[in-house]
Amino acid sequence: MATLEDPVPSPGPAGPFGTMAWLRATVSRFANGETYARRRAIVEGLLDGLEPRVVGRGPYAPVASLARGLGAREVDVEDVRTVAAAYHPGTDAPGADEALQRVIDKLPADDEETTAQRVAILVQACEATAALIRGDDLPVKHTKRLQDGEIVLVHLAGRPFGAGPRRCPGERLARAFAEALR
Repeated sequence: MATLEDPVPSPGPAGPFGTMAWLRATVSRFANGETYARRRAIVEGLLDGLEPRVVGRGPYAPVASLARGLGAREVDVEDVRTVAAAYHPGTDAPGADEALQRVIDKLPADDEETTAQRVAILVQACEATAALIRGDDLPVKHTKRLQDGEIVLVHLAGRPFGAGPRRCPGERLARAFAEALR
């Protein structure tokens, strides 16, 4: 039986900068080992000190708040939602590459790896935090892991923010946003 400690499946080959293939190949979420640790440290550094200052109302207000906290100019929440819909390997959403490029254009100029982590924070917070605000029992129901060469689902019942070294680094902010916006 797969556990949260098993490696994550490969997101596939990287594409050109600013494409969904590039994003998947450059974020911590779909990395393992030393690459994961380095990218996770970037995410933690970006989140460190961010306060859940709510900008607007509704379940997607945290996206705008996080974007401001990350130094972005007015990010279009619908663009982030489009990117989120195409974030996981094997998924797609019409216009995702274009939406991703618009999001990147609003972020502070930085190296590609840090830029990808900024986008990942917005994308991973988007639907999961909205679901938490709406009061859904389990905002993220499962995750994928690699076991014996096969991709398997690991259900997150009782662990809505994961567990272990991959536990959601944005849990504090997500819970604070949910409390403020319920």
